[in-house]
Amino acid sequence: MIFQNAIDFTRSFSRAMLFWAMLFAGFPVFAQEEISVPVGNNEVVPVQRFAAVGDTVVIWTPSDFGVQPPQTPVAAAIAKQGIEVWIADLHTAYFAAPGRYSSEGFPASDIGLLIDAALARGKKNVVLASSGRAARLILRGARQWQLDHPGKSSIRGLILF
Repeated sequence: MIFQNAIDFTRSFSRAMLFWAMLFAGFPVFAQEEISVPVGNNEVVPVQRFAAVGDTVVIWTPSDFGVQPPQTPVAAAIAKQGIEVWIADLHTAYFAAPGRYSSEGFPASDIGLLIDAALARGKKNVVLASSGRAARLILRGARQWQLDHPGKSSIRGLILF
């Protein structure tokens, strides 16, 4: 009887371990942390970094209405797919109240400094993302970065919604 209980326990334990191994086998490891990126005018942009092991990073700037709660689970889901995500809170950096046209007060050069910071952390491919009127900010920032870094092709795309 004792021998049978030991066999049953071993089978149950093995099945449980197999279940957990299969569940997490395909998911890259990611971590969430807060980093600070220095930008112009002696300001520092707080960035929620959803780290991933891949060589691509999505730099996501908020809309005119600031960082929204649904951005966090979306960023975490993207990071689980092996793509790092940075949510850059420019509103906090410049003490700007979220609202219509608030992104127009942010320097486009800050986007280039965020790109440089991502490249300094070993990322090779940068995708810029934003929505609404704030999309103009990343378009201007991406263009300025390209002019300042001729021959570099680290910006791989834009997600505008």
